[in-house]
Amino acid sequence: MSISRNSLLFIDFEGLIKEDPSLVGVCSDDQFRLVILDPRLEGVLQSPLAHEIPISFLSITDFLEQTVKLVRTEHKVIVAFSEREQLVFQSKGWNVSDYYWNAHKSLKQWFNQHDRINRPKPFTLNSILRYFSYPLHTDYGEKQATQRIVHVRNMLEARQQTYSQLTNVAKSKCTKLLRYNQKDVKGLVFALEQTGLISSDIET
Repeated sequence: MSISRNSLLFIDFEGLIKEDPSLVGVCSDDQFRLVILDPRLEGVLQSPLAHEIPISFLSITDFLEQTVKLVRTEHKVIVAFSEREQLVFQSKGWNVSDYYWNAHKSLKQWFNQHDRINRPKPFTLNSILRYFSYPLHTDYGEKQATQRIVHVRNMLEARQQTYSQLTNVAKSKCTKLLRYNQKDVKGLVFALEQTGLISSDIET
């Protein structure tokens, strides 16, 4: 039996190892948004993408607190493609294990049961999206988020958080970073729908 997408909150953090996440993509009720968590990236709010994607700023503490209150109040489950997101909550004192879904395990189980021979290797979200011919799939480069964050962050700090003063290279890296996160979040929704683990029905 599949789970209604209406009861789920999809998230994906981007950031450097050993640091708090720099940003997070969130999808709920079929609406995607980005939240900048690192004040050194606050200039990203001026990105032209903000005309298409809602982009806001919150401290990591405020984001986690608001998210926990939301899922508790609206009886939602947090969904991510790994345990990392749960560990971020845990590192700040929030135990979300009762309403957290590590979709990586569920997707691997699905492939083991339905198409073990052709199970994507390595078992990454990117390879899963290629398996299902995700229509919005764009290769933004594997494991490029960290260097893009550092580059954009350094440039924004040098330009007093004025996005328009970034170099074209920095603007391109910023766009790719945000699009990469959007692809991961919306792609996870797509993969779970393709496997029937969640239903695409959205209440209106």
